[in-house]
Amino acid sequence: MRDPRFLSRHGIKVNVPMADYTRIGTGGNADFFVAAGTAKELTSVLDGARDNSLKTVVIGSGSQTVCSDHGWRGLVVKNEIRYCDLDFNRTQVMVGGGLPMADLVNRLAEEGYGGFEPLVAYGGSVGGAIRSNLRWGTTTIARHLVTVSLYSGGRVVEVAPGDLQFGPNESRLLRTGETVLGATFLVSEKDPEQIRRRLLEATRDRLRDDPAGTAAVRVFLDPPDGESAAEVVGRLNLAGTESGQAVVSKKNPNMIINRGGARSADAYKLAQRLKHDATMKLGVKLREAVSWMGEW
Repeated sequence: MRDPRFLSRHGIKVNVPMADYTRIGTGGNADFFVAAGTAKELTSVLDGARDNSLKTVVIGSGSQTVCSDHGWRGLVVKNEIRYCDLDFNRTQVMVGGGLPMADLVNRLAEEGYGGFEPLVAYGGSVGGAIRSNLRWGTTTIARHLVTVSLYSGGRVVEVAPGDLQFGPNESRLLRTGETVLGATFLVSEKDPEQIRRRLLEATRDRLRDDPAGTAAVRVFLDPPDGESAAEVVGRLNLAGTESGQAVVSKKNPNMIINRGGARSADAYKLAQRLKHDATMKLGVKLREAVSWMGEW
């Protein structure tokens, strides 16, 4: 490391278990770890890591991240930029890239703004939602975006939605690795009773389809047309299939659950089997929603 004070300057921790920062709760240790609560902190850390030739990955809520049992040989930066502010005209909301989508939905609801209610069930952050062009019903998150602030190529840039090359369940960010620092969304006032009802419906749907509160990870993105990923995987009749302490959920076969003591390798093995069987037996090529960190 060229700068011996880089770690202490930014409060970077050493040898941190990634199981503590992912929903599935598996994985080895990261050599270095830091949480950044502002765009200035995050970009400063990333600049320093680049100057020190340190391999770096940025994570959000960890809902779609699984770290290898071998850990991560480099620096993990957790994006905890979580501001949420309505503009002066109260027609737009400016949010941090690390803000959980559920927090955004609930804060808007408290202010009487609706339209985002189905996203209360999404376990990831604003940055993750933009990266995968999160969809609910016939609407995608891209339709509500005004601007996105990115850390890209060593600098901060403001981009319009059209620059992000959105497609079904994707954006250019999945390929480039650029980091979402913040975003601005259009918002509108809605009837409070309608907001409350839609929040209840979304929460009920989540409890029906998602092993809420469980150490787990969603494996595949929904295909752009037709069946959901859960419906496709369900046709394989592999719900309940185990590998070590990891198991394909019976409630939602597009989820792999850590029953306690699972290894990341167990989850990876199940995911690859589901992907292979969907292709070979059903002729459906599923795209993984999981970000697999480290060596596999």
